[in-house]
Amino acid sequence: MLTKETVASHFSKAASTYDTQATVQLEMASLLLKKLLSYQKDNTAFNQILEIGCGTGQLSSMLMESLDFKKLVLNDFSEDMLLSCQKKFDGTNKSNLIDYMHADAEKLNLDNKYDLIISNACFQWFKDLKKALNNFKSLLTADGIIAFTTFGEGNFKELKQSSSFGLDYLSRLQIETILQELDLEYSFEEKVTTSYFADIKAMLKSFKQTGVSGLSHQIWTKQKLFDFTKAYEELRQAKGLPLTWVSYFVIAKPKA
Repeated sequence: MLTKETVASHFSKAASTYDTQATVQLEMASLLLKKLLSYQKDNTAFNQILEIGCGTGQLSSMLMESLDFKKLVLNDFSEDMLLSCQKKFDGTNKSNLIDYMHADAEKLNLDNKYDLIISNACFQWFKDLKKALNNFKSLLTADGIIAFTTFGEGNFKELKQSSSFGLDYLSRLQIETILQELDLEYSFEEKVTTSYFADIKAMLKSFKQTGVSGLSHQIWTKQKLFDFTKAYEELRQAKGLPLTWVSYFVIAKPKA
Protein backbone atom coordinates (compact mmCIF):
# COMPACT_ATOMS: atom_id res chain seq x y z
CA MET A 1 0.00 0.00 0.00
CA LEU A 2 1.25 3.48 -0.88
CA THR A 3 1.41 5.41 2.40
CA LYS A 4 1.98 9.14 2.91
CA GLU A 5 5.33 8.32 4.44
CA THR A 6 6.30 6.46 1.26
CA VAL A 7 5.14 9.39 -0.88
CA ALA A 8 7.14 11.82 1.27
CA SER A 9 10.20 9.59 0.97
CA HIS A 10 9.96 9.54 -2.84
CA PHE A 11 9.64 13.32 -2.99
CA SER A 12 12.51 13.79 -0.56
CA LYS A 13 14.77 11.68 -2.76
CA ALA A 14 13.71 13.74 -5.78
CA ALA A 15 14.28 17.14 -4.14
CA SER A 16 17.52 17.78 -6.08
CA THR A 17 16.10 16.81 -9.50
CA TYR A 18 12.46 17.92 -9.22
CA ASP A 19 12.85 21.46 -10.56
CA THR A 20 14.47 20.41 -13.85
CA GLN A 21 12.23 17.40 -14.47
CA ALA A 22 8.73 18.35 -13.26
CA THR A 23 7.74 20.29 -16.38
CA VAL A 24 4.04 19.36 -16.27
CA GLN A 25 3.74 20.47 -12.66
CA LEU A 26 5.54 23.73 -13.52
CA GLU A 27 3.05 24.44 -16.31
CA MET A 28 0.19 23.67 -13.92
CA ALA A 29 1.56 26.12 -11.36
CA SER A 30 1.89 28.85 -13.98
CA LEU A 31 -1.64 28.30 -15.27
CA LEU A 32 -3.10 28.21 -11.75
CA LEU A 33 -1.52 31.56 -10.97
CA LYS A 34 -2.86 33.04 -14.20
CA LYS A 35 -6.35 31.86 -13.31
CA LEU A 36 -6.01 33.29 -9.81
CA LEU A 37 -4.87 36.67 -11.13
CA SER A 38 -7.75 36.70 -13.61
CA TYR A 39 -10.18 35.81 -10.82
CA GLN A 40 -8.81 38.53 -8.56
CA LYS A 41 -8.42 41.05 -11.40
CA ASP A 42 -6.69 44.09 -9.86
CA ASN A 43 -6.63 42.82 -6.28
CA THR A 44 -3.35 40.93 -5.88
CA ALA A 45 -2.65 41.97 -2.29
CA PHE A 46 -2.99 39.38 0.47
CA ASN A 47 -2.24 39.57 4.15
CA GLN A 48 -1.56 35.89 4.88
CA ILE A 49 -0.99 33.14 2.29
CA LEU A 50 -0.69 29.42 3.02
CA GLU A 51 0.71 27.15 0.32
CA ILE A 52 0.01 23.44 0.80
CA GLY A 53 2.56 20.98 -0.57
CA CYS A 54 5.03 23.61 -1.72
CA GLY A 55 7.58 21.07 -2.93
CA THR A 56 10.78 22.76 -4.08
CA GLY A 57 9.02 26.10 -4.44
CA GLN A 58 7.97 26.23 -8.08
CA LEU A 59 4.64 27.88 -7.34
CA SER A 60 6.10 29.69 -4.32
CA SER A 61 8.53 31.57 -6.56
CA MET A 62 5.66 32.68 -8.80
CA LEU A 63 3.62 33.85 -5.81
CA MET A 64 6.56 35.91 -4.58
CA GLU A 65 6.96 37.56 -7.96
CA SER A 66 3.28 38.22 -8.69
CA LEU A 67 1.52 38.87 -5.37
CA ASP A 68 1.85 41.35 -2.53
CA PHE A 69 1.65 39.76 0.90
CA LYS A 70 2.69 40.21 4.51
CA LYS A 71 3.30 36.53 5.24
CA LEU A 72 3.75 33.43 3.08
CA VAL A 73 3.61 30.11 4.92
CA LEU A 74 5.08 27.20 2.98
CA ASN A 75 3.93 23.73 3.99
CA ASP A 76 5.15 20.31 2.92
CA PHE A 77 5.19 16.79 4.34
CA SER A 78 8.71 16.26 2.98
CA GLU A 79 11.35 17.93 5.10
CA ASP A 80 13.87 17.75 2.24
CA MET A 81 11.50 19.63 -0.06
CA LEU A 82 11.09 22.35 2.57
CA LEU A 83 14.86 22.59 2.95
CA SER A 84 15.15 23.02 -0.82
CA CYS A 85 12.67 25.88 -0.59
CA GLN A 86 14.53 27.51 2.25
CA LYS A 87 17.85 27.33 0.42
CA LYS A 88 16.21 28.79 -2.66
CA PHE A 89 14.61 31.73 -0.86
CA ASP A 90 17.12 32.55 1.89
CA GLY A 91 18.70 35.88 1.12
CA THR A 92 15.98 37.03 -1.26
CA ASN A 93 14.20 40.32 -0.70
CA LYS A 94 11.12 38.56 0.68
CA SER A 95 12.83 35.87 2.78
CA ASN A 96 11.78 37.66 5.99
CA LEU A 97 8.12 37.24 4.96
CA ILE A 98 8.32 33.44 4.67
CA ASP A 99 7.61 30.82 7.33
CA TYR A 100 8.12 27.08 6.82
CA MET A 101 5.74 24.44 8.13
CA HIS A 102 6.72 20.75 8.10
CA ALA A 103 3.37 19.00 8.62
CA ASP A 104 0.73 16.70 7.18
CA ALA A 105 -1.68 19.13 5.52
CA GLU A 106 -4.62 16.86 6.31
CA LYS A 107 -3.97 17.27 10.03
CA LEU A 108 -3.45 21.02 10.31
CA ASN A 109 -4.77 22.62 13.48
CA LEU A 110 -3.95 26.30 13.13
CA ASP A 111 -5.00 29.50 14.86
CA ASN A 112 -4.18 31.83 11.96
CA LYS A 113 -6.59 32.83 9.22
CA TYR A 114 -5.50 33.11 5.60
CA ASP A 115 -6.62 35.28 2.69
CA LEU A 116 -5.36 32.66 0.24
CA ILE A 117 -4.78 28.93 0.60
CA ILE A 118 -3.16 27.61 -2.56
CA SER A 119 -1.74 24.28 -3.72
CA ASN A 120 -0.32 22.76 -6.89
CA ALA A 121 -0.37 19.04 -7.74
CA CYS A 122 -0.75 17.89 -4.15
CA PHE A 123 -4.37 17.12 -3.27
CA GLN A 124 -4.38 13.80 -5.18
CA TRP A 125 -2.36 12.38 -2.27
CA PHE A 126 -5.04 13.21 0.29
CA LYS A 127 -6.97 10.37 1.88
CA ASP A 128 -10.07 12.53 2.51
CA LEU A 129 -10.23 15.59 0.24
CA LYS A 130 -13.61 16.70 1.58
CA LYS A 131 -12.41 16.74 5.17
CA ALA A 132 -9.23 18.59 4.19
CA LEU A 133 -11.08 21.21 2.16
CA ASN A 134 -13.56 21.72 4.98
CA ASN A 135 -10.65 22.37 7.33
CA PHE A 136 -9.04 24.77 4.84
CA LYS A 137 -12.37 26.57 4.53
CA SER A 138 -12.36 27.10 8.31
CA LEU A 139 -8.89 28.67 8.02
CA LEU A 140 -10.01 31.33 5.53
CA THR A 141 -10.70 34.96 6.29
CA ALA A 142 -14.16 36.31 5.39
CA ASP A 143 -13.17 36.92 1.76
CA GLY A 144 -10.55 34.17 1.58
CA ILE A 145 -9.88 32.00 -1.47
CA ILE A 146 -8.84 28.38 -1.98
CA ALA A 147 -6.99 27.83 -5.27
CA PHE A 148 -5.62 24.44 -6.26
CA THR A 149 -4.70 22.01 -8.96
CA THR A 150 -4.88 18.26 -8.65
CA PHE A 151 -4.60 15.31 -10.97
CA GLY A 152 -7.92 13.73 -11.91
CA GLU A 153 -9.64 10.71 -13.36
CA GLY A 154 -7.83 9.42 -16.44
CA ASN A 155 -4.43 10.59 -15.24
CA PHE A 156 -1.77 8.05 -16.23
CA LYS A 157 -4.47 5.95 -17.86
CA GLU A 158 -1.84 4.07 -19.87
CA LEU A 159 -0.38 2.65 -16.67
CA LYS A 160 -3.62 0.96 -15.75
CA GLN A 161 -4.10 -0.26 -19.31
CA SER A 162 -0.69 -1.90 -19.26
CA SER A 163 -0.49 -3.23 -15.72
CA SER A 164 -2.41 -4.32 -12.67
CA PHE A 165 -1.38 -1.28 -10.66
CA GLY A 166 -1.70 2.48 -10.70
CA LEU A 167 -3.16 5.23 -8.58
CA ASP A 168 -6.86 6.04 -8.32
CA TYR A 169 -7.91 9.63 -8.93
CA LEU A 170 -11.12 11.48 -8.14
CA SER A 171 -13.35 12.40 -11.07
CA ARG A 172 -14.49 15.90 -11.90
CA LEU A 173 -17.98 14.98 -10.69
CA GLN A 174 -16.64 13.76 -7.36
CA ILE A 175 -14.64 16.93 -6.74
CA GLU A 176 -17.45 19.23 -7.85
CA THR A 177 -19.82 17.35 -5.55
CA ILE A 178 -17.43 17.96 -2.64
CA LEU A 179 -17.21 21.67 -3.47
CA GLN A 180 -20.99 21.92 -3.60
CA GLU A 181 -21.49 20.01 -0.35
CA LEU A 182 -19.06 22.39 1.36
CA ASP A 183 -21.13 25.32 0.10
CA LEU A 184 -18.30 26.79 -1.95
CA GLU A 185 -18.74 28.83 -5.10
CA TYR A 186 -16.09 27.85 -7.59
CA SER A 187 -14.66 27.81 -11.08
CA PHE A 188 -13.46 24.47 -12.43
CA GLU A 189 -11.35 23.76 -15.49
CA GLU A 190 -9.81 20.58 -16.84
CA LYS A 191 -6.70 20.20 -18.97
CA VAL A 192 -5.37 17.06 -20.65
CA THR A 193 -1.77 16.87 -21.82
CA THR A 194 0.43 14.04 -23.08
CA SER A 195 4.11 13.35 -22.46
CA TYR A 196 6.11 10.99 -24.65
CA PHE A 197 9.01 8.76 -23.68
CA ALA A 198 11.53 6.89 -25.78
CA ASP A 199 11.11 3.76 -23.69
CA ILE A 200 9.97 2.42 -20.32
CA LYS A 201 13.37 3.05 -18.77
CA ALA A 202 13.09 6.77 -19.55
CA MET A 203 9.59 6.87 -18.06
CA LEU A 204 10.65 5.18 -14.83
CA LYS A 205 13.62 7.53 -14.57
CA SER A 206 11.27 10.50 -14.91
CA PHE A 207 9.07 9.16 -12.12
CA LYS A 208 12.10 8.71 -9.88
CA GLN A 209 13.44 12.22 -10.56
CA THR A 210 10.10 13.89 -9.82
CA GLY A 211 9.00 11.70 -6.91
CA VAL A 212 5.82 10.69 -8.74
CA SER A 213 4.76 7.39 -7.24
CA GLY A 214 2.72 6.06 -10.14
CA LEU A 215 5.12 3.19 -10.56
CA SER A 216 8.22 4.06 -8.61
CA HIS A 217 6.99 2.29 -5.46
CA GLN A 218 6.70 -1.04 -7.25
CA ILE A 219 9.11 -3.91 -6.67
CA TRP A 220 10.18 -4.85 -10.18
CA THR A 221 10.87 -8.48 -10.93
CA LYS A 222 12.24 -9.29 -14.37
CA GLN A 223 8.96 -10.91 -15.36
CA LYS A 224 6.82 -8.03 -14.12
CA LEU A 225 8.95 -5.50 -15.98
CA PHE A 226 8.91 -7.64 -19.14
CA ASP A 227 5.11 -8.00 -19.09
CA PHE A 228 4.59 -4.32 -18.37
CA THR A 229 6.99 -3.24 -21.11
CA LYS A 230 5.40 -5.55 -23.65
CA ALA A 231 1.88 -4.27 -22.88
CA TYR A 232 2.92 -0.61 -22.88
CA GLU A 233 4.77 -0.98 -26.20
CA GLU A 234 1.43 -1.76 -27.82
CA LEU A 235 0.44 1.86 -27.05
CA ARG A 236 3.49 3.34 -28.78
CA GLN A 237 2.86 6.27 -31.09
CA ALA A 238 5.06 8.09 -33.58
CA LYS A 239 6.30 10.44 -30.83
CA GLY A 240 7.05 7.61 -28.41
CA LEU A 241 5.33 5.96 -25.47
CA PRO A 242 2.43 8.23 -24.39
CA LEU A 243 1.58 9.19 -20.83
CA THR A 244 -1.62 11.15 -20.24
CA TRP A 245 -1.88 13.85 -17.58
CA VAL A 246 -5.35 15.05 -16.49
CA SER A 247 -5.19 18.26 -14.45
CA TYR A 248 -8.03 20.00 -12.63
CA PHE A 249 -7.88 23.72 -11.78
CA VAL A 250 -10.15 25.04 -9.04
CA ILE A 251 -10.65 28.50 -7.55
CA ALA A 252 -13.18 28.46 -4.72
CA LYS A 253 -14.51 30.61 -1.89
CA PRO A 254 -17.28 30.31 0.68
CA LYS A 255 -20.64 31.54 -0.54
CA ALA A 256 -21.64 34.92 0.83
